[in-house]
Amino acid sequence: GVPADKRGKFLGLVEPGTTHNGQKTGLDHLVELGISHVQLMPVYDFASCPNVTDQACYNWGYDPRNFNVPEERYSLTPFDYENRLVEFKKMVDRLHQAGLRVIIDVVYNHTFQKAMLEPITSRYYTATDLSGTGNSLDANVPMVSRMIRDSLEYWVREFNVDGFRFD
Repeated sequence: GVPADKRGKFLGLVEPGTTHNGQKTGLDHLVELGISHVQLMPVYDFASCPNVTDQACYNWGYDPRNFNVPEERYSLTPFDYENRLVEFKKMVDRLHQAGLRVIIDVVYNHTFQKAMLEPITSRYYTATDLSGTGNSLDANVPMVSRMIRDSLEYWVREFNVDGFRFD
């Protein structure tokens, strides 16, 4: 029931008044279910679908590139970086207005490639592969631990996210 241009987008999730075959969809359906929380799969920038216009490329989001930027594929204006942030904030605000809390899946245990942080230092990665990706981050390294904490605080402070589910 969500308009085609908003399907799979931050604002499509919270589009009010949508139906399909007489059944409520989107935000209205979530409210109708009587749930208290919405858990979103990773919503930050992921790497394996680099061409945002390629709608055939699907990704679950478990290959993080940038932990602090909402994924462009979920934005109505993917190349307008500021508006992407605004859209994500609006989505969270509308979910909150509907009485729903927002939890996001976070994947701080690895990156898409070591090239994400290795130019800073290779010590940010574990010597052995703990995540199954070959790019396991070592949270015992103080700067990695700090990056994770700073990122979590950023999502709470800037986007009003209510909680996290760790991969």
